[in-house]
Amino acid sequence: MTEVPPGDVWGGEGDTRPHWIGAHQLAQWQALARTTDTRTKIRRSAKLMNIGTVLLAGGLCLYLIAIPVAIGLLIWFWIARIDHYEIFFGAIAIVGVAGIGGLLKAIAGSRLRRAIFADGYHSAGVVDEITSREGRDDNGSAEDRYTLVVAAEIGDGHAIRRHIYWGADARVSEDAWLGRSIRFRHNTLDPDDLTDAHFEGWSDEAERTHP
Repeated sequence: MTEVPPGDVWGGEGDTRPHWIGAHQLAQWQALARTTDTRTKIRRSAKLMNIGTVLLAGGLCLYLIAIPVAIGLLIWFWIARIDHYEIFFGAIAIVGVAGIGGLLKAIAGSRLRRAIFADGYHSAGVVDEITSREGRDDNGSAEDRYTLVVAAEIGDGHAIRRHIYWGADARVSEDAWLGRSIRFRHNTLDPDDLTDAHFEGWSDEAERTHP
């Protein structure tokens, strides 16, 4: 089975996608693009991601407000013997708004990540170190999050090092993964720009798939 990162990871010691994309950050990403089409994709994906953030945050805030309001209405309706409980379908709508926002943010974030590296260099390197740090899952439980340290030769004797943030994944194994060849994209040739990397796949799997 093909191993892939368990989440859409953006770098910065494994932090997930940013909550809001400002004009300065957007300009930095667009400056890395080499074509107008890629810059357009970056701009559109960032805009959709921000819309998703607004819907998600707004939906969650409304839901928190709706909880005490709903409790109060339930008590009032019970005392006054009012049967118009259809008003509580509004709470379902609020949850739907938050859900749509979260889904839009996830999809747009994934597309944005690909667009940022769409015009980048293709390289293959070797995993020469695996580091881990303690993080927290969605339930607040401790979990180990992994980073693959990759070294790659890019020609003329030049080498670069990159970090592939893998997140929490029980499949990570030093015995099986150290020395393994990995494919990735990067936007610069800076030898030590560690976060400038986007996972593309494992070279040995590509060879088995395309003999």
